[in-house]
Amino acid sequence: MKYLGTILAVGLTMFVIVTVGVFSFLPTEAEPAAAESIPEPLPVPSLPASFEPNRLKTELTGRETLYQTQIADLDQTLQERQSIYHHQIQDMSSQLATAQNQLSQLQAQAETLSQQTHELQTLHDSRVATYQDELTKAQTVYATRFTEIQQAIADAQARLAEANARLGR
Repeated sequence: MKYLGTILAVGLTMFVIVTVGVFSFLPTEAEPAAAESIPEPLPVPSLPASFEPNRLKTELTGRETLYQTQIADLDQTLQERQSIYHHQIQDMSSQLATAQNQLSQLQAQAETLSQQTHELQTLHDSRVATYQDELTKAQTVYATRFTEIQQAIADAQARLAEANARLGR
């Protein structure tokens, strides 16, 4: 899988070279054969008058050099992109690990805060009950003392009225 792109590029290039080579040697004008006619024997191909083996070698060498240069460029581009993708994957993996770590820390904090909230609510409820109990006791003591003080005031007023009556006022 590591060299799949390179193999495909080389294979495609070779296919193009073979196709160009085959079509460059085919005759350009072909006459369609008549259905009723008897096929004539094919003429023996002869070399064109301007056939120059050195020129053909030079052209093929030039094409091969061009193709090899293109393959090298494609290989370099492929390696650069693989390197870029590899770095991006590493960066994203690092970011994912950091995010997962932060998530686990936040979940632990949320659990701790939930426990603290529960403890504080329990403490609050306990203190409210204690204060309510103390308030009830204080109100009872206050009501009792208020009644005693009113009784004492009523007794004092009665004695004052009795003393005023003796004095003749």
